[in-house]
Amino acid sequence: MKKSGFEIRANVEVSVDPELPFMGYTMPRGTGFNIVVSGGSVGSGMLEGLLVHEMSHIYRIQSKHPSHSAVILEEAVNNAVGKIALQDYQQKILFDLLNDIQDLYADDIAFRVFRGSRAPLLKDATEFL
Repeated sequence: MKKSGFEIRANVEVSVDPELPFMGYTMPRGTGFNIVVSGGSVGSGMLEGLLVHEMSHIYRIQSKHPSHSAVILEEAVNNAVGKIALQDYQQKILFDLLNDIQDLYADDIAFRVFRGSRAPLLKDATEFL
């Protein structure tokens, strides 16, 4: 990340959740971040790419990019939804939509890092996507 111009200045821990039903996620934790990866991702051959993707989210958060600003996202949701009580499935759709947007901005960084890497991640990412 640093070599590609996207230095992470926070402490980052990685943990494995063997029961996690999707690849992984990142959560702020104290003064740093915790990346949680699924047990399935560990042996998938895509772990390195997943970690770069999650660290790209961290970079977006630490650089205060609007796509990863909780304040901006909350304001956008409130403007769109107002005081309407959403059903669970509607909340899930909204969360997934916001996550997809954040993933696009994270992947913009991740693919730049992949281009500078010796690992064949671009080929694997193309097949995955």
